[in-house]
Amino acid sequence: MLSLFVGVFCHFSCAGAPISTPENNLNIVNLPSGYSLLTENEIAWINNQKVIVHGVLKDHEPFEYIDKNNTHLGLASEYVKIFSSQLGVKFKIVAVNHFHELVGMMQRGDIHTASYLPKSELSGIVFSQPVVQVPIVIYGRQDAPSVTGLSALINEDIAIEYPSRASALLPKAYPQTVFHVVSSPQEGIVAVLSGEVDVFVHNIFSIEYYRRKLGLEPLKIVSATPYSYDIRFSANSNYAPIITIIDKIVADLNEREKRIIFDKWVNVTVASETDFMMITLWGGALLFIITLVFALVLSWNRQLQNTVALRTKEIEGSREEVRQLAHHLEQVREDEKAELAREIHDGLGHTLTDLSMSIRSLIHRLAKEDLSAAVSAVLDQHLSGIKVLVREASGTSRKIICDLHPSILEDFGLFAAIEWLGQEFESLHGIACTVGGDITPVSLSKEARITLFRIAQESLINAARHANAKRVSITVSYDDCHITLQTVDDGDGLSASWGEKQHSFGIKGMRERVQALKGTISFGNGELGGTKLSVSLPIQSD
Repeated sequence: MLSLFVGVFCHFSCAGAPISTPENNLNIVNLPSGYSLLTENEIAWINNQKVIVHGVLKDHEPFEYIDKNNTHLGLASEYVKIFSSQLGVKFKIVAVNHFHELVGMMQRGDIHTASYLPKSELSGIVFSQPVVQVPIVIYGRQDAPSVTGLSALINEDIAIEYPSRASALLPKAYPQTVFHVVSSPQEGIVAVLSGEVDVFVHNIFSIEYYRRKLGLEPLKIVSATPYSYDIRFSANSNYAPIITIIDKIVADLNEREKRIIFDKWVNVTVASETDFMMITLWGGALLFIITLVFALVLSWNRQLQNTVALRTKEIEGSREEVRQLAHHLEQVREDEKAELAREIHDGLGHTLTDLSMSIRSLIHRLAKEDLSAAVSAVLDQHLSGIKVLVREASGTSRKIICDLHPSILEDFGLFAAIEWLGQEFESLHGIACTVGGDITPVSLSKEARITLFRIAQESLINAARHANAKRVSITVSYDDCHITLQTVDDGDGLSASWGEKQHSFGIKGMRERVQALKGTISFGNGELGGTKLSVSLPIQSD
């Protein structure tokens, strides 16, 4: 959701005009890409800087922090990587605990630059133009009415974080207002959702980051404010030239590139870590429990061997437990596939985007150089080949993501997802596939949508691999209480002994999925030959 606000609220600095690289004897292929923006004096200054010591605050997530692997992360870290890449300079990260410690080390010259120091009148320190401007807004619950600003909030309880940009500005601007102080964005979000306060004034980036990270309900922006939270780079005055250079590089980034960086840290997912010691302990405990249960079951069976009816009841109960366990494992598998698809999208997708950006920057760079026709032709050929490879990699990653967990199922519903599945099947196997029926949107549970989609997917696979079919049709229909999915192909049909096969796990898996949702499934031969499958599930929304 937040990416929709970036274009409106998140204003990035775009000051300064690029300056062409001066004529010199350097090999243009070996120059960092950012040199094309700099003056001759700036290039000479950069060439004299082997290492720039960069100060980082340890715990100011999501803007800047150091993780347990001692890695510099957060929104500001992305810009440090860009500056290092485009200037060919190594930034040595030095982590500090507090702002006053960072200021002291910068003034002494122990630290050359910093990426998260609020602008103020500090001797010996200079600041860049805003690299990022994050709007400060007023958040309320989903049912809260929109207002025209803070002055319209008369009887409402207003929360602000201390210390923060809001706490530095609002008490001075609104001296008559009594503010409820919280110690963190997380506390402010929870205070609004619980009803402890009515609104929370904070920057939009931190609120969305922590809300998604903690899995909390969405809040509503009830009003904007005239204030913003500016992220600037700073430097010791002896390193003042780096500030002008940074301003030029930021100005050269286009809005799409900035938005990618912004969205990467808003669309956060919490990575789960594997604790092998805990798995071992729980595995041992589970094995002990299973062994104990098994021993108890044997004992009970020996004691109740003459009570056939009771034994039968126990066995049926065990079957139901196994069915529930299988259903649970299937849900876990689907969740893992969805998580894997998101990780591929966030990881590989951003990598491919960064690669595309680098190719574009190189093409832009080479276009300005006076190269011979032969060299230019060779470079064009290689760059064209690289672009083709990037496009193919993007297509492959999208196919893998769709196979793992097609987002169209969640975004556009079951019917659209099955239409897409049929088109993909027809394109891949050359077998005609038609999808029809009632396209009226129906509220279905997530489990029901996934079950019907996977069954349609399995039936198409069977038609391609085993049925020798030339045509397949899929029909979706509804009544007041049930949704029905039917697939029919014109292939060989089912043999008389198909139900006696010992390893028909695909069909068994379909049955288990449907029974777990209290539905029905049937297999048979169609009126004109071929296989006919029909599934009916009760309509239940999430």
